[in-house]
This record gives sequence, structure tokens and C-alpha cells, in this order.
Amino acid sequence: MLLDADNVQSRNVDLLTSMIWDLLEGLTYIQTSDLQFHGSCSSLTAMIDQRFCVKLCGFGSTQMLAILTGMNVARPADTIKLWMAPEMIQDSRHQGSKSADVYSVALVVLEVFTQCTPMNVVLENETSCFQAIQDLTSRINPRIPITADVPPMLQQLMRSCLLSNPKDRPTLKKFSDQFGRRFKKQGFIDKILSRLERYAEDLEAAVLAQTEELIKEQCVVDALLREMIPAEFVNRLRNKEAVPCESFDCATVFFSDFPEFGSICANSTPIQTIGLLNAVYSIFDVILEGYNVYKVETINDSYMVVSGLPKRNGTKHADEIARMAIRLMHTRLTSPVDESQLHLRIGIHSGPCVAGIVGSRLPRYCLFGDTINTASRMESHGEASRIHISPTTKELLSAELGFETQSRGKIPIKGKGELETYWLTKRNDS
Repeated sequence: MLLDADNVQSRNVDLLTSMIWDLLEGLTYIQTSDLQFHGSCSSLTAMIDQRFCVKLCGFGSTQMLAILTGMNVARPADTIKLWMAPEMIQDSRHQGSKSADVYSVALVVLEVFTQCTPMNVVLENETSCFQAIQDLTSRINPRIPITADVPPMLQQLMRSCLLSNPKDRPTLKKFSDQFGRRFKKQGFIDKILSRLERYAEDLEAAVLAQTEELIKEQCVVDALLREMIPAEFVNRLRNKEAVPCESFDCATVFFSDFPEFGSICANSTPIQTIGLLNAVYSIFDVILEGYNVYKVETINDSYMVVSGLPKRNGTKHADEIARMAIRLMHTRLTSPVDESQLHLRIGIHSGPCVAGIVGSRLPRYCLFGDTINTASRMESHGEASRIHISPTTKELLSAELGFETQSRGKIPIKGKGELETYWLTKRNDS
């Protein structure tokens, strides 16, 4: 229970002062009970358990043994006399008192702050203890000097507790009150738990902040994934689940490009070309939000969109693509490189296809089947500023939907031979 004076404000103070509080509370309990006082409180009778709590021993033991055995029990060992009040040493018949306990407690508190035992005795040395006890009659006060190691506001309290006249000493309650003005009443374990609670709260706040940041980042990642692949497949891929391919009886595929793109690339730097495509397709992406369509991919100046998958929409897929195509065709597009006007060439075809996720590290939602090839042929065999559609799409775009088409006649289509195709000219309410 010794404390380095240079570290009174260190963390050890929390431990030592909590032990003193345990000592004071233990004595308070004893003084309010029916146990007989012996004035034998000392650092030898203050035991520390595994929770760093001080527990007093020896109090009331002689009285209890006398009651149980019917015999007088010997007084405590002579070493305890080092902490006894002067009146008990001078009168061997003295049975102890509350004021004698205050005297003994004051000596223990001085031990804590000064690192000195009463009369500087070496407790492990029997000769030293015997000599110190012999000197008690000639050196009753002070047994432990009240040095500068003792906090100033406690020095006067210690002096009053060590007065020779028992009546002049403060009560244990007054002692506790004045000690409490200097050191807050809180157990060492309570302080440790309090620190752990504060640490847990700080840690919880930090984890919460990091979790919120992680959630925000996750939302950004999810939004990006939903732009790359259909939203309904995102969770499956995150959980490393297989995404099976699906067959669709009929869907409408849209392709577009710029006939003048080749000359633009020849007269522009790669950075200018990328800037052009980014500017144009950003406009396209905004327009697509108003239609039930899914953007599949962009390759150079080729822009591919589909309707009817991954979410089926009955027979509305041709209508959705046709309205979107007319809206895009009416959008004025200019090149950011030379401010020249860009002309869009569009091809559309409807038919069966298969779609699914391809790849694991960089998954792509891809479409397969002759329908995609035919839609690409519609675009490549089309003309600038016109929407070229296949006969299958033309059949789906009935006059009831308000679309007007114009026959282009038969033209050779690779893999199809001679095929009559059509121009989609307008929609009456568009």
C-alpha cells in the first residue's frame, strides 16, 4: 500500500485512495455494529482481494471466540501495538474505542503517502519490531512524520487524528468527510469500469462512424454495380451465387452509332474522342431513364439498348424502344471538338434471345442470339438521321400505337438474304 510521492497524481492514486475508502467504509461498518473495538487497525489487518478491494480482518474475532469457547482469548500480537493509540499502550486494560480506531487509520493513511511504517520498523525483522515496540513509551508521537509527501489539505487532518487526547480527535465520519474533499469516493474497480465504459462508448462511436462510412461506400458500389448489371442480380453476385441464363421469347434490341465517327477520330486526339462520347452518351443515359429499357453496353460509338429483359414487359418492348429511338433522333447533338452537328443512325429488331451474366471478376450482362446480330445489321445497313427497323418490329408497332412506318424495300442482309425492311418515321403523339 505504498505510494511514490512524485506520482501522487498518477494512476496509482486511484488504486490507493480507493483502498483507503474501503478501509474507512469497513471501519464505519464495524463502529455501527456490536463488535468490540480493539484499536488494532493496521496495514497488517487490511487484506486486498483479487478485485483490489480492502477487507479488514481481526475485528471482533476475539469477542466471537470468547463467546464460543467461554474462555478469555489473548490480545492481538505485539506488532499491532505499532498502530495502537497511546492510551491503549499506556493502559493494557484498555479495550479500544472509536477514537483509537481513528488514530490507527491515520497511521495507515500516512503509510500510503509517505511510504514509511510506524517508527520506520522493518516488519519482516523480529528484532526491529521488538525494539520499536520497546521505544513506543518514549516515542508515542509522532510515529510517522507528516512530511511534504502528504497533501497539504490532509496534513492538519492527520495531526488532529494523532493527538494524544482521544477527545480532541475527529470522529471517523468527520475524517471521511474531509478525506472525501480531496479524493472522490469511487472504488478502483469502479474507476476501471468507468474508463472501460468511456472507452467502449468512444469505440462504439468510432465503429458507428466507420460503419456509416462503409454503408455509404457500399451504396456507391451497389449503385455502380446496378449500372453495370441488372439490379436483381447484384445481391446474388455479392453472395457468390450462380446467376442462371434466361431465354426470352421476344425482346426488342436497339443499336445506334454516328456515321461520321471515323472522320472525327481521324481529326481528334484520343482524349477529345473520349470526351465526345462521354458528353453524348451522358445525354442518352438521362433520356433512357424515362423508358422501360435496359442499357446493355457501349462499344466505341455503338450504343446498345434492349427492352423486354431482364424484366419482361409483355408486348410493350417494341413500343418502348421505338418511342425512345424517336426521342433520341430528335435530340440535337453537337461535337464538343468542333461544334459540328452529329447525326444518329439507328437499327432495331425484335425476336428471341438468351441473356445472362458472363465473368466473375468483371461480370457483364450479355445478350446472345440471332436477334442481336439482326439488330446490328439493321443499324449498319441504315442511314444517318433515320431509324431502320426489321419486319418483325414493324409488325409489333401497329398503327394503333400511333407509329408511322415507310417501306424501304428489299435489301440484302448478311445471313438473311433479301429482306424487306422499314423506316420508322414518327409517332403521331410524339
